[in-house]
Amino acid sequence: MTTQKINPRIITNSTDEGLTSLLKATTTSEVITSSTEELVARAAQDCHVVMVDYSSLDEELQKDDKLMEFLRELHKANGMKTVLLGYNNHEVIGRLYKANFIVDAVDRSQYTSLPLLQIKVGNAYRLFLMEHDDLTKLFNRSYLEYRLSEAVEKAKETLAPISVSIYDLDYFKKINDEHGHGSGDKALQTLAAVLKDSCKKKERDVPGRWGGDEFLVVSTQTYEHGACQIAQRVMTGIKKAAALIGKYSSLSVSGGLATYDGFDPLISVEKLVDMADQRLYRAKQDGRNRVYGSEHVPSSELQDCKHKLL
Repeated sequence: MTTQKINPRIITNSTDEGLTSLLKATTTSEVITSSTEELVARAAQDCHVVMVDYSSLDEELQKDDKLMEFLRELHKANGMKTVLLGYNNHEVIGRLYKANFIVDAVDRSQYTSLPLLQIKVGNAYRLFLMEHDDLTKLFNRSYLEYRLSEAVEKAKETLAPISVSIYDLDYFKKINDEHGHGSGDKALQTLAAVLKDSCKKKERDVPGRWGGDEFLVVSTQTYEHGACQIAQRVMTGIKKAAALIGKYSSLSVSGGLATYDGFDPLISVEKLVDMADQRLYRAKQDGRNRVYGSEHVPSSELQDCKHKLL
């Protein structure tokens, strides 16, 4: 029986050319090699699966506690799923599984088995797609709803603020009608890349695709002026991106922001998202290419935010 090929984008720190050649045979997509020092940052860009070769780690990272810390960084970076190669401490592997830092471990004796690697990579990719949108590589709606629910409950307990930002491509139907759905997909990927780049605090800001051409950012420990700063970067970034893509010279987005400070016990995820969505709708009604927030933001900050965004 022929094993069906899969097409995730893989990154590995392995210096084993035989292994990387085998990985390339495993997938129709690109296989990226990276130094260990750059692995976290490069993997977070747009990869689906990370294959960490234990033998290619330096002696410090081969220590159990340092290895777990390193894999924790990979896990938090952008949701990629990790397959660990050539590590044999089964007790620690059990802890790594339990902490969700790895999807699977592969013994060195299994490196030459193409069907096995296909299964391991395939499992990691499918788990990635459970939390991520395949087109944009951002988190999907079900994962965003989980993070929102978690953040709202934490805000009620600790009074730590949470901000929600919703962004929507302007005239998206027109892009599809005039340039085709392939161009529409490219526009969505462009906005996704801008959103990812605009969220500087990776441990606090979680961008994702809410549905269709609508995107949402969950920002924990962030008041609305912090969400305004993200919005400013989004508006600037989409303008620069549009200038680089000739046919999308008029590409723009509208947005709405809402913040919860933890004091109102009746606030729910649905109410918070609805507040942001209503402000997005008002931004659309008032001419698009703008972001609206709450009237409860101090006037100096709100005017400054509007001035920068309009």
